[in-house]
Amino acid sequence: MINVKSIIDVVGALDDNTLAGNCYLYDDNRRGGSLNQGTHKLATAVKKGDQILWTVTPMECEAYADITAINVPQDICEVKRYTYDGTAIVYWLGTVKEAVDDLPYSITLNVGSHSFSMTCDHGSRLIKGNA
Repeated sequence: MINVKSIIDVVGALDDNTLAGNCYLYDDNRRGGSLNQGTHKLATAVKKGDQILWTVTPMECEAYADITAINVPQDICEVKRYTYDGTAIVYWLGTVKEAVDDLPYSITLNVGSHSFSMTCDHGSRLIKGNA
């Protein structure tokens, strides 16, 4: 399982009215080839059959951020929304169905009372993992 964590500066995003410069993505697959940790340009290295778990954490403890969609072609990575038992905390689980070389994707988040979309252009992507 590959964990992808979105850390959101909610106050900054609301003040700037954008996630640009206010979203930091990390995964735990650096040894597998992932690149650009701590940026909005995270390249998560994956292989066919891998599972990816996406979660979000706001930087400010009293702030709200929630992933509302992972926008990736479902024929390549099938993604579903879940909640942890007994909570309203959302996570997204994807299964890589096909090998990828370089596949841009976007994450849509609710931040405070606003929705922001991370664009696929120059944003996060799935890349071919180390064998």
